[in-house]
Order: sequence, then structure tokens, then C-alpha cells
Amino acid sequence: MEFLCPICQHPLKFADDDLLETSDVFATLSSVDCPNCGTVHLPDAETQTRINSAIGVEGNGRVAHFELIRLLGRGGFGSVWLALDVDLNREVALKLPISQREEATSLVHEARVAANLHHPNIVSVYEVGTSDDQIFIASEYIEGLTLRDVLSTGKPKRELAVEYTTVIAKALHHAHLRGIVHRDVKPSNIMINASGQPVIMDFGLAKNISVEESMSSEGQILGTAKYMSPEQASGKTRETDRRSDIYAMGVILFEMITGFPPFRGNVRAVLHQKIYEEPPSPRSLDPSIPKDLETVCLKCLERDPSKRYASAEEVAHELVRFQRGEPILARPVSSAEKLWRWCQRRPGVALLIAGLISSLTFGLVGVSYFWYRSEKSAALTDQAYYRSQMRLGSEYELRGDIDGVRASLSPFGPKQRLAGLRGFEWNYLNHRLSPYLDRIQTGTPISEIAISRDGKYVAGVGNQRTVDVWETQTGRLVRTLEIEAGKFLSVDFSPINANLVTGSSDGFVRIWNPVLSDRIENETKHGPAVSQVEYSPDGTRFLSRGTRGAVRIWDAQTMENVIEIPTGGKNIVKDVQFSPDGKQLAVGARDATTHEGSIQLWQYAERIKQDRFGPIMMLEKIEYTSDGTMIAAGTAGGTIVYLNLADAQQIETKLIQLGAVGDLGFASQTNHLMVVASSGNLNVYDSQSHKEVNSVTSHNLSFGCMDQTVDGKIVAVGSGTGDIKLFDTNSLVQPSVIWADDFISQSAIIPSKSEAILLVGNKSVWRYEYGDAVTATKIYEADEGIITSLALRSQGDKVVLAGRGTDLIVLDLEENEMESRIPKLSDLEARVAVSPDGTRLIVADQNGSISMRDWSDLETSIVDVSPDGVIISAVIFSPDGSEFVTAHQDGRVNFWSVENGERLPHSLEVPTPVEALCFLNGGDRLILGNQRGGIFVWDRGVSGTVKEVNGHTARINAISAFQDEPRFITAGRDRLLTIWDAARIEPITYLYGHEKQVFSISISEDGDTVISTGLAGDLRLWQGKED
Repeated sequence: MEFLCPICQHPLKFADDDLLETSDVFATLSSVDCPNCGTVHLPDAETQTRINSAIGVEGNGRVAHFELIRLLGRGGFGSVWLALDVDLNREVALKLPISQREEATSLVHEARVAANLHHPNIVSVYEVGTSDDQIFIASEYIEGLTLRDVLSTGKPKRELAVEYTTVIAKALHHAHLRGIVHRDVKPSNIMINASGQPVIMDFGLAKNISVEESMSSEGQILGTAKYMSPEQASGKTRETDRRSDIYAMGVILFEMITGFPPFRGNVRAVLHQKIYEEPPSPRSLDPSIPKDLETVCLKCLERDPSKRYASAEEVAHELVRFQRGEPILARPVSSAEKLWRWCQRRPGVALLIAGLISSLTFGLVGVSYFWYRSEKSAALTDQAYYRSQMRLGSEYELRGDIDGVRASLSPFGPKQRLAGLRGFEWNYLNHRLSPYLDRIQTGTPISEIAISRDGKYVAGVGNQRTVDVWETQTGRLVRTLEIEAGKFLSVDFSPINANLVTGSSDGFVRIWNPVLSDRIENETKHGPAVSQVEYSPDGTRFLSRGTRGAVRIWDAQTMENVIEIPTGGKNIVKDVQFSPDGKQLAVGARDATTHEGSIQLWQYAERIKQDRFGPIMMLEKIEYTSDGTMIAAGTAGGTIVYLNLADAQQIETKLIQLGAVGDLGFASQTNHLMVVASSGNLNVYDSQSHKEVNSVTSHNLSFGCMDQTVDGKIVAVGSGTGDIKLFDTNSLVQPSVIWADDFISQSAIIPSKSEAILLVGNKSVWRYEYGDAVTATKIYEADEGIITSLALRSQGDKVVLAGRGTDLIVLDLEENEMESRIPKLSDLEARVAVSPDGTRLIVADQNGSISMRDWSDLETSIVDVSPDGVIISAVIFSPDGSEFVTAHQDGRVNFWSVENGERLPHSLEVPTPVEALCFLNGGDRLILGNQRGGIFVWDRGVSGTVKEVNGHTARINAISAFQDEPRFITAGRDRLLTIWDAARIEPITYLYGHEKQVFSISISEDGDTVISTGLAGDLRLWQGKED
């Protein structure tokens, strides 16, 4: 961009920002500094034609036949007056230019070109002439504000801006059709008349393309810097045509819709940007601007005139389409084109960048390779870390360390970086935390425990002379109760208030209110050391007893001894309990020599002995059911004795194999029996079957002690380690184990149901529902032979049974009955498998013969394989149903074609007989479990290679895979369930619980539930649903 010296034409520099709004740069300067000529004075008043500044100051000036009324404006161009044309008696706008005499012809040109234009939105020129060497131009007087005045108050509404631009475009098109280009379109040259319509004025730089091409010399910059086009800014006057006006119109539209001009800075900066830079996106300044309106604006502002609209009429049409909500014809400039334009403007920089990009590309390839390897290594490390944490979590859960379990799960929580690694095992361990409400570490072994009626406080008796009271929700120590002599031996909270009763070795019974203070509220002497204190259900009385002597009952208010119940001098009193209605007292005691125990029932108010139950060897603890109809007694020998009070009968003695019973209690809502014993577990037993339904690790280094809230919702267990664990009773009574009357050798989960089909004792088939309630229905009992194999159709409607000395049996699960009996070729033991689509059945006999049948006609064999005398231990279909696989006792694993029954070439041999088979990855891998506990992995994709890994310490009986997770589970004689990473073939974690070997594993269709069955007759439920 250049301004030229008037004398030598050398380029000049300016730093005046105010020149941005000036059409003629020299009009506001008196001199310029030229490097060649020095200071150059611009023409002064003597060489210019001027209007006397005194004329019209008082309103009485006159030029030719125009009387000057008032000054409308003054600037570098001269002045404009409101004048009266005395000849025609009309008001006009009279322009009195300041011009050099050599420019007079150019000024007259303005009037000539404007006089040719007749349009309602273009100011009309009436007359041009001279008077006393003063040129004047008389034009139509428009009353109103300029668009510049309007913009100075803020940007107009978008609809109005579009309307203004549309009208301006139509007016300019009128001029362009007549070969006239304005060349100085700007807001100050546009009046807004009384009707709100824009009117273009001041064609002072107008160019008549067809007639007066030579009027402007090449290199002279004409126009206003802020609104001139790039070709004007470059001084390329001959290239200035109607598209320059379209550019200026684009600048005005840009300013009206954004509130800012597209280019800002001083004159030099603005002209440089116009020539070399693309305009910014209007939406970058105001995101609410519609995309189509931005496209129209930017097309007007294209630096290359050929890329702008060809005519102002096209602009008007585009804006009308926009106003009507119709698609515009112009398309936005693509990112690729923007990049190409930038490269054309800066070829040197573009070349350097291209070289840099090439270097970076080669570097990036190398870096990417090593990054990929490091990412892969990091992913393997993360997976190994996950597996180790899950194994730790299982060990922590086995020990009852809930803080350890939580710490193991925490790195893979929902919002953690490694959350994507977690699977069934994480959800299972998280689910196992649900019974645990909290854990309080007291620092002192707990021998007795009591929880307040509302569950807010728990009190524990340790080895010291204190009772500590803790807040259950926060674990905060609320109070420490102390006595001067002796030790606390027993404690109980009142069921009606916050009082606490304690018994101690000094023979005293004391009442406290630990919520309020640590002082004794009341006390009385019981006699010998007080081993037990217990409130009555209504809280009006409490009992106290020692290891020998009478049981004393006290008034809770007055501390008066109201009743004494004898226990017999030779007996050691082990436990005393009120009945739920508070009318009966059960006293459990045993002979000090023979350890033969008994339970005596008293109507204690009348001191009447009712019944005696016994003998019960090694009696330790007793408890009423919540309805008072039964008593359960726990012994030091690890048995539970159930007594029916209605007929005074001992109804069952159950060996629980938990060791000595430390404490027991019935859940008040469900009558489930809860037992803590020397095993360290809190075991829950069904109220009807008296069989275990759940077990959690609760304590250590002691037999355990237990108490529950009045409503039975919270259970507290004290431990020899000083732990107090709080449990949610509702979670505790949810079944995690279901028992059958005999071992369970086979299982299958019915799709989309919380139900399983079980083969019990090789003789009967049962249907178990394990949802909110457990129900069991026998659907078949074998009348001959034994059943050794069970297969469920994928549709979940039929089950096929096979065995030894029996026919094939088909069961209808909708009717829960036998549907058909199909003769088998031999009485030998057989195994069955059903294809994934439920259309094919494989029957493999022990002698090695194989028969394939179509489900529509199970009596007819469509493929037969002759027997070879080798026992078939397992048979399965591939996931796509195109092959089936048989495992033989001699170590052969054969693949067979379903289509023609031929043995396939990728059959293999392993050194140890295989007992279980399972496909992974849609059939790409086959997992084999052998008699020694090893796992073989056959990989179809790696030339059928076989990899062996250590799995279990004894025979593997079952393998099952998850459908939607890269995991599988194995189980066998070592009683463990192992969850494996299917990709790495490495153990993720272990599931503990079975007391004897595991026979079968089944996984639900959604992968949320795993069931395993075993020799003990137990069905274990492993829940892994994501919370």
C-alpha cells in the first residue's frame, strides 16, 4: 500500500489512525515528510478555491441563486449547507467543495454522473456550477440521520441490517447498470430518510466505466480506507469496478451484524489486512449469526473480485432468499480452499511449513510406533494391576477386611481412569460389600456388645475397666464409662430409651445414660460377678445373673429386685433370655462335670417352672424366635438345636461345622437365624429349612458376640481384634446359597429368568427359582438307571437328559413334566449337547459312539460315528453350530463337521485326559480342563497351537464362558472357582465358598449371575450385576 509524494512520487508513511474515515488522505494535512524532498507543504488557501468562512455564519450568505440557511456539515472535502433555491423556491443540499483548480473538472464530473441516476434510494443532483470561483453542487435534501449516526448508537436489529443492505444493493445495481461505480460506499454516505429507507449520496469518487476510464491515474488510492476494496487499497484504479462497491457493501453488512468492522487498526494496518488477509468469520464475534447470512457477507468480502458476487442484484436476491428462509446459492469457503489461499499469499512460509510437516510426519511415524508399543505395554501393565487388585480383593473379602476390599476396588470405580477394565469380579466384590454398613476399630478386643434401639450407638466391653460407646454413623467415640474396681462383663441398651445397663465383676449392676454423660445414673448390688444383663422386651425390667446362683429380675426405674429364679447350685448358667412377649424366661445351663445342658422355661412372674428341654451337650447360647414359638440353642461343639415350644419337642439338631457358637439371634422381620462362631463368620440360616442362606466374615480371634436393633434392621458383631462390624439385616438374609438333598452334578440357567435346572443326586431334576424368594420344584424323577448329563435348549423350553441304563428323556419346562422318552442305542453312560440354535442334538456314549439327531425327529439319527471303545468325557458345539467337539479319555480331542459328521483335520491330542470343554471368542479358542487341574488353550488363529497353563490343584470338572466379557470360569475338586482373563489366559481372581468339590458352572445370559453346584448339595449364587 502506498501514498505518493506530490513532487517525486516516493511512497510516504502515515501513523494517524483518524485517516481511516477519510476519502482523501491529504485533505486533512498541511504538509508531509518525504525522504527525498524533505518537508513538502501542501497547497494553501492562495492556490485553492474556497468559500469564505464568514459567508453564511449569520444565515444571510448567498452563492449564485442559493441562499445559505444553515451549515449541515464541514470536513476535508469542504462544507454542505441547507440552502434555498430562490429561482425554484425549494430547499437543496448545497455542497461547496474545497478543491484545487486542477480538480475542478473532477468535481463537475460528480454532478454529471449523479445527474444520470434516478432512483428512490439515490440522492438526485439538481445543478452544478461556479460562482466567484466557487464550485457548487445542488442536490436533493434528505432529512434524517446518516447510517454512521445510526451505528454510533449500537448495531441495529439483524432483520433491519439485512433490509438496509438489500435496499442498498438494489440502488447500487441501478447505478452499475448505467456504468457508474460509486467507489466510496460507506455509512456516512448513506442517509436514513424519514421513511426509514437508506438513500445513497455523494458520488464524489464515482467512476463512469464506459466513458471516463482515464479520469483516475493508476497508483492513486481513492476512497475511504475502512470500506475500500483490496484493489482500491492497492491503487489498482483500472481494476476498480462494481465489485468494489459490493465489497464496501459487505463491510457495512459485517459492521451492522457484528458491531465491529472486519479490519481494525491504523491506516497502514487496515490497508495491509485488506490486501493480504482474509476477513474474520462474523460468527466468531457473534455465534448467533445464521450461517447463511455469514456466507453472504464473506462472499462480498472476497479479496479476489472474481470470487465476489458478479452484481449487486445477486446480493439483493441472496438476502431476499435469506429473509424468506430459503436456501441461498452461495456456499461457504471450504477449509481446504482457505489453506490453499493462505499458501498462495505466503509461498515461502508455506514451503518451510511443508518441509517441517514432512520432517514431523517422519518423526511422528517413529514416535507413533514407540508410542503404540508403550501404550500397549501400559495397557498390559494396567490389566496386570487390575488382576492383582481383584485377587487381593477376594482375599480381603475372605478375611472380612471390608476396608481392604474397598481399597482394591477403588482404582477402578465409575469415575476412575481404569474403570473400563472392571468386569463381573469387580461387580461381585462390590455386591459383597452391601451387607457391611460400617466398621469401627476400638483398639480393644470386644467380649460383649450392645446396640441402641435406634442403631445410633454401639457399646463394647473389652478387657479393660471401661465400656466405650461409639456413634455408628461416624465411628466417633462418644463416651467412656469407667468403674473404680473390677471389670465390666456385660452390657445392654434399653429398648425404650438411651439408658445402658452394665454388669461387672464387682457384683454391681449399674444404669448409665452415655448419650448425656459418663456418670452412673443408678446402681445396685446383684451379688456375685454379673456375667449377663438383659432388658425385658418392654424395657420396664432387666435381668442379671452370674455363672452360678439365681437369676434376678429388677425394676428398671426403682432398681428394686422384684423376682428371683433359682438355677440349681451345681449348674453353670450359660444364657438367659426373655420371651418376645416378656412373660416367659428361658434359662440355659449345663452341668459343670458332665457338660450336659438343658433349658428351663419359667413363668417368672408367678415363679412357675413350665418345661425342661435336654440334654443338650456343651450348651452355650439360647434365643427365642421373634414369634416365640421356638428356641434355638448353640453349643460349643458347633451344633444348633431347634426346640418347638408348642409341643415341647426337640425338632432338629444341626451340625453347622462352624466351631463353638459365640452368639446367636433371630432376625425379627424374617426369623432367619444368625450365628457367630469360632470360624469367624456370621452365618444366616433359613427359618423353615434351617439351612444356610448366606455367610459373611465378621470377626476374628474370638467366638464373636452379637446384638441387633429393636426393629432388627442392623446387626452389630464384636471381634477379638477390636473390630465392631455393622451389618444390614435385609442384605444378610438374601440367599447366596441354596441347598438340595443330595449332590448337584449338572446345572443350567434358563435364559431371561432367575431360574435354574439342576440334576440332583443323578436321579431327579429340579427347577429352582432364586429371585426374591427361593422356590424348588421337582419336575422329574428317574425310575431306572442314573442320569449323568443334562442339556438345555437355547430357547429355554426343553431339557434333554441322558445317563446310564436309561433312555433319552425330554422335559417340557412350560408344563414342568416329561414330554417324551426316546430309546438309546445302548445302556452305557451317555453325554448330550444341544446346538446353539436348538435344532441339533448330539448323544455321545461311553464306548465312543456318536449320534447326531434333528430336534424335529429325535428318534432318527442323521449322523452316526462308530464306537472306538474310548470313553467320551465331554461334548460341546461350536458357537456357530458348524462343528462339535468330543473329548476322549485317551487325550484325543476331535472336531466334527455338523454337516456330514466327518472328523475335521484340526483335531488334536493332549497328554492328559480332558474332563471339560468351552469355546471362547466366537469359536476361535477352545479351553480344555484336564484331570490334573491343568488348562490347555487351543487357538484356531495361530495354526491350532496348544498352550498349557496351571489352573487348579486337582481335576477340573467345569468350564463356562461369559458371552459379553473376555472372561471364563473354571472349577473342580479343589473347591475353588477361578475367573480367567480370556485374552491373557491368566487368573483374575478366585471365588471361595464351596465346602466340597464343584461339579458345574452356569452363567446367566446377561452375565450378571454365576451359579455353581457341588458335592455338598449346595448351589452358590455369585451376583455381579453392576450397580
